[in-house]
Amino acid sequence: MEEIQVGSSGYPLTFLMVDSADHVTGKTGLTPTVKLSKRGAAGVTPAGTVAEVDSSNMPGLYKVTTHPLDVGTMGPLDLYATGAGADPVNQKYLIVGYNPENSGNLGLVGVPSGLP
Repeated sequence: MEEIQVGSSGYPLTFLMVDSADHVTGKTGLTPTVKLSKRGAAGVTPAGTVAEVDSSNMPGLYKVTTHPLDVGTMGPLDLYATGAGADPVNQKYLIVGYNPENSGNLGLVGVPSGLP
């Protein structure tokens, strides 16, 4: 499960949409309907934008570019997406209180950066 820092913005929540005819081929040109559920609550429309990543080189890959409201609650975050002629998608993320992309000290104050 991918970890994302609480309250971050601009982080891409990526998901793959495949054609419902063969359940394999990436489905391009969609305008997916996306809902996010924080900690098992009812699904809500994301505040961030939903877009296709690159239909030529990565067919079927879409993203929600996060807004702090989308990732403002620590714990599990479920993404559910649907689109015409595509299989529905369920993707899980984990919202955490540290920065998983900071390899030195995870962005934690008072923790030395790097190894001795």
